Amino acid sequence: MKWIVVLSLLAVTGLAGCGRSNSIYEDKQPAVTTDGLSTLPKGFYNTSVNSAIADVTKVKTKSVLRLKTWKGASDAGAFNDPNAKGNLALVSITLFDEEKVSDFSDLSFEAKQVKGTRPLDLYLQVDLKCDFTTPYVLHAMSVDMSSSAKTDGYRKYSISSADDVWTSHGVPVMDAGSVNEIIPETDSGNGLGNLDDLIAEYPDACVRNTQSYDQGFPYALPTGAVMFGLGDKDEVDLNEVTVRKISIGSEVFSDWEQ
Repeated sequence: MKWIVVLSLLAVTGLAGCGRSNSIYEDKQPAVTTDGLSTLPKGFYNTSVNSAIADVTKVKTKSVLRLKTWKGASDAGAFNDPNAKGNLALVSITLFDEEKVSDFSDLSFEAKQVKGTRPLDLYLQVDLKCDFTTPYVLHAMSVDMSSSAKTDGYRKYSISSADDVWTSHGVPVMDAGSVNEIIPETDSGNGLGNLDDLIAEYPDACVRNTQSYDQGFPYALPTGAVMFGLGDKDEVDLNEVTVRKISIGSEVFSDWEQ
């Protein structure tokens, strides 16, 4: 695991304005909390904003990853957008720092909508040349992914590198000549892009753990190369999603007791 990008950003960072501290990128995490429930496994971090959380909870006898936002507006100041008052549950996965985007040919997860209607989002922080320039925030919504019903109300959501499911926050990803869009900007209405086209144009592209200056992300807080999110800077409704399995390339995460 590579930590060069984040070591200078403090091992424990307080997020101003959201009424709590975020302990991230520590060398050690406790296996259990004082109430006996598992924390997030190693390499997973709660980087949520305002009235929201990403944690591990038990459903009957099975531990699952939970993302939850509570109802109501929060105080401004916790997002990079200084006026935003919404709530974002965000889990950062830091295990893939500087891995090539070409290694992300297959992504899937099994999720269940417990409360609300807000879909789960997937984010990648992509450095096009892997040269430590400001990364693009790529965003895929679960409603745009292929899905199939599983047991106990869960659905499996899948993405291949050829699937048109991605947008880019703030600015589009352009080709090397700045002529054609590869990944459209999220709010542009120009459709969706895929990772195969990005890899063909930028074969060295990688994902990175870094502090994002995207308006919808936490203020002054490093986040993971790969993230799952529920809500956004404008979200004020109650939502809850549980995730029991995540597959990223050859890596499979399903033991939330670690």
